[in-house]
Amino acid sequence: MKTINDVVGRLKTARINFKEEYRRLIEKRDADLKHMKENLIMNSPSYNEREQEIKDTFQKTMAELKIEEMEAVVPHIKELREQEIKRTQKIDEVALAKINAISNIPLTEMELQALNSTYNAKGDYWCNRALAVIAENNGIVPANIGIEPTLDIKLALIDELSNQLEKMLAEWNPEQKHNYRADVLLDDMVLERVVERYTNGYVEVDSKRTATSAYWKIKTASSENERAIRINNAMRNLSQDGKNMLMYKLVTENKIPDFTKQMSGLSDVFAEWENGKAKEYGYAVNTIKTISTMEDETIIKQHIDAQSNNQFLDSMLKDEAKNNPYIKSVMYPNNEVVETKIKDYEVETE
Repeated sequence: MKTINDVVGRLKTARINFKEEYRRLIEKRDADLKHMKENLIMNSPSYNEREQEIKDTFQKTMAELKIEEMEAVVPHIKELREQEIKRTQKIDEVALAKINAISNIPLTEMELQALNSTYNAKGDYWCNRALAVIAENNGIVPANIGIEPTLDIKLALIDELSNQLEKMLAEWNPEQKHNYRADVLLDDMVLERVVERYTNGYVEVDSKRTATSAYWKIKTASSENERAIRINNAMRNLSQDGKNMLMYKLVTENKIPDFTKQMSGLSDVFAEWENGKAKEYGYAVNTIKTISTMEDETIIKQHIDAQSNNQFLDSMLKDEAKNNPYIKSVMYPNNEVVETKIKDYEVETE
C-alpha cells in the first residue's frame, strides 16, 4: 500500500537527481563551448554551427531530463490519490452507530483520544470523520486527538506536491541570480511539513478551521445559554492561536450580549479584547497582508518597525516566513529555523 512517505521519498530523489544532473549538463555545455572557442574561428560558419549544436543539445537533453523525472514520480502520486479516494467508499455502519450514540455528550480531549485510538487503528475513514465532528463541537482541534485530515485536504496536499514538482522542473535554474523562490520547492522542510499535515502530526494546521467552526456554532446557537456554553467550551479547548482568532471574530462582530459574556465566565477576556487587543490583532493581520507581496526590503522593514510593539506580529511574521521565501530571506537572513506552524491568522468574520 502506498504511503505519503513513499511519495515524498520519490520526490526527494527526483529533486536531488534533477539538480545534480542539471549542474552536470551546464558544466558539459560550458566545457564544449570553451573547447569550441579555443579551436574554431569566431563567427565562422563552423563556429556558429557548432555553437548552435551545443545549445540545441543542451536544451534537448534538459527537456528529456524533466520528462524522465516527472515520469518517475507521477505514477506514485496517482496511486496514492486513488488509494485515498477508495478508502472513503467503505462504511462501517455498526461502528458509526456507536460513535453517533455519544455525539451529543460533552467530551474532553483525553476521552476523544481514547476513542480515536481504537477507530484510527482500524484505518476507518468515516469513523474518523464522525469523531472529528464531535471534537469540533467540543472546541477541540481534531488533529490534537490524532484524527487524520479530510479527503479534500489530503488530495490538496497531493496536488500541491505534484504542482511543486512541475514548478521545480520548469523554474529551477542554478544560472539565475535570484533563484530563491524555485530553490525552496520540494526542499526537505517543505516535504516534512506536507507529511506532518498529511498525517496530522502537524497539530496546529487546523487552528483556523476549528476556530472558524467554533465561531459559527456560537453564532448559530439557539439560545444565549447555549451560546455561553459553546464560548466557554471553545475557549477551554482551542489552542492559543485558535483562542486569539475566535476572540477577534467575536469581538469585531460585536453581537455578543453582556449577560452572555458573563454566563460564559469570560467577561474579563472579552473586556481585554474590546479594550485594545482586537485592534492590535487586526493591525498585525493587515501588516502581514500588506508585506506578503512586497519585494522592497526597506519598505517591508518599515512596515514591521511600525508594529514593533504588537504582541501578535512576531508569530504571524514567522508564519509568513515559512510560506514566503522572500520574507524569510529579508527577516531571517541567517536562515535560522522558524519554529511555527502554517499560517492560520487570516480572519474573516463573514
